[in-house]
Amino acid sequence: MATALKEQKFVEGIRGCTDRIRRLREESVHGAVPTISMERAVLLTEAYQQYEGTCSIPVLRGKAFYYLMGHRTLYLGRGSLIVGEKGPKPWAAPTFPELCCHTLEDFDTLNSRERVFFRVTDEDKRIQRDVIIPYWKDRAMLTKMNGLLPRAWQKLFAAGMF
Repeated sequence: MATALKEQKFVEGIRGCTDRIRRLREESVHGAVPTISMERAVLLTEAYQQYEGTCSIPVLRGKAFYYLMGHRTLYLGRGSLIVGEKGPKPWAAPTFPELCCHTLEDFDTLNSRERVFFRVTDEDKRIQRDVIIPYWKDRAMLTKMNGLLPRAWQKLFAAGMF
């Protein structure tokens, strides 16, 4: 309760803070729940499946980015002067399967952390299990990198040292 009162006084005391800014801050701080968004992972997978093997890797990445930008959800927030979010809604964090293909256990950890959490739905887990993991498990940069590093480093990584 005391924290909310301090926050309210802080926002009210900001010089030039408009009602729009107060409302947007309230929505951002107290209204949104951090979630995982599977949209980017699904679109990137579709693009890679469509173009992989038809062009060089730099061109493939460019085509995948173009596909992603042409198909992603563009969030238009009421009262925002800046268009877009990193996901289809505020506080929706995309995944990057080309860098690290998360396991379902990773998703459980993200969902159950007490402080810095991201809510993961059963549908998110289904998509990860049925679409993302089968395609990216052996293609992700982390997987490729781990295959090149010495066994001692891999053991340290698995133990959480890196």
